[in-house]
Amino acid sequence: MPRRRSRLSRLFGLLRLALILTPLAILLYGYHVADCRPGGRELGGESLIQVLQAGICARDALVGAVMSLGDNLKLIRRAID
Repeated sequence: MPRRRSRLSRLFGLLRLALILTPLAILLYGYHVADCRPGGRELGGESLIQVLQAGICARDALVGAVMSLGDNLKLIRRAID
C-alpha cells in the first residue's frame, strides 16, 4: 500500500509550482496584454498591474537596445573611419 504524502509535503509542492508558474505568467502577460506604445492604453486602478506593465515595457526597451547594439557599433566605426 503506497504511503500518503503529508500536508507539509503537499504545501511545499504547491509552493514550488507557484514559483515556477509565476514568471511564466508575467512573461505571457507582457506579450499579450501590456501595451507599451506611446499613448497606448494604460491599465489603471491597481498599483501592482501598473508596476508589472512598467517593468515589462522597460524590459522590452532594454531588449530592443541590446538587439540594436551591433548596428550602432557599426555606425560608430564607420563614422570614426
